[in-house]
Amino acid sequence: MTTRARTFRRLYLAALFVAGAALSSPALSLAAGIDIGASPNPVGSGARATGMGGAFIAVADDATAASWNPAGLVQLERPEVSAVGGFSSRREVFKSATHPELDGGNGTTAADINYLSAACPFTVMDRNVVASLNFQRLYDMNTDFSGSFREVLGVAPFTITTDTEQTWKTRGGLSTVSPALAIQITPALSAGVTVNRWANPFEDNGWVAESSGSYNVTFFFPPGLSGTFSNKDENEFSGTNFNVGLMYNPTANLTLAGVYKSGFTASIERTRRGYDSLAAPGGFSSNDRLYLSMPQSYGLGVAYRHSDTLTAALDVYRTEWSEYVQDEDGVKTRPNIKKAESASTVDATTQVRLGGEYLFVRDKYVIPVRAGAFYDPEPSENSPNTFFGFSAGSGLTLDRVALDFSYTFRTGKSGEALGVGGTHSDIQQHSVMVSAIVYL
Repeated sequence: MTTRARTFRRLYLAALFVAGAALSSPALSLAAGIDIGASPNPVGSGARATGMGGAFIAVADDATAASWNPAGLVQLERPEVSAVGGFSSRREVFKSATHPELDGGNGTTAADINYLSAACPFTVMDRNVVASLNFQRLYDMNTDFSGSFREVLGVAPFTITTDTEQTWKTRGGLSTVSPALAIQITPALSAGVTVNRWANPFEDNGWVAESSGSYNVTFFFPPGLSGTFSNKDENEFSGTNFNVGLMYNPTANLTLAGVYKSGFTASIERTRRGYDSLAAPGGFSSNDRLYLSMPQSYGLGVAYRHSDTLTAALDVYRTEWSEYVQDEDGVKTRPNIKKAESASTVDATTQVRLGGEYLFVRDKYVIPVRAGAFYDPEPSENSPNTFFGFSAGSGLTLDRVALDFSYTFRTGKSGEALGVGGTHSDIQQHSVMVSAIVYL
């Protein structure tokens, strides 16, 4: 059960204390939730790629290729190091037909180091080979919520009414340390592989979820019982998977490419602490482990270089979200929709990304102009939730340094928000990336 779930469950523990019987509610569907603050679909990094709407599988000609398509690394001509910083803002507005007290908005902002890399090209038997070491923050887990919740059980006048005021927040993210290797098989064909060790050398690789608030339980008639609570979950995520990519140039201007990112089973070490003034006034703590099956994904890309200054690209990418299952002591749930695996169905999502880049080439510098648009649905029960957006970017490239920045806007609607039936949310996300590449 997540921290968010326990936020609502406190009212039922209090009712249990009064009535001597366990109570249930749709709010308990929050129990298996793992919330991702940005797009849950696997993507790569870098201001250049995001400025082109993320249509980068068949372009992938800088060190961030390890995250998009490692085969593209063979295009590097000299050693380079790079760093990418990111800032994101998320606004979520809830609307509920069943619980109008949930109506309202919540916002979250976050900044982080998104990518670090070092890449070195060399030759083996007259074939280009590139090795790189990369750090990437793949998932942002930052979310916030503050509001009230009411549940009425039974039939008047024999009802139990529970009211909760709660605040919760999640902070953290999931990152990888990823060595990559690419080799030129023929002059027109290259292949590459990235091994992702889900770890973070700078901080814990996972997230912390905290909640606190107060509640009142009225059993048949007021005044009822009141209490307060506080909970904290610390989750440490680990696992290993890989990316395999191919890149083929049938002509000098056309590139065809594909990438596969393997699914894997992650281990989550969880520590829980908290108290409830009625149910657990002395506090409680526990340590356990659960497992999360992460989905495989794969994509195809095409890029056309009309000239040395103009490139257009298109990507189609699919993620098998039916494989995304949480196993907690043999109880299997779908954490994205907060329901039992056996009682729900989640379809795969298919992303479509289109982008382009034009270069203003001068004697001593180059100024790029980039733009893109994308369809980026999120997994939901049965059919995915529709999300789409656009991006733009620019930068400055000198002899040994390339600076880039991008802005991305993404919006959509999430059904069954908070795991409560009849509740949806409208989401708007803004993100900015800044990249620096130094050629050695």
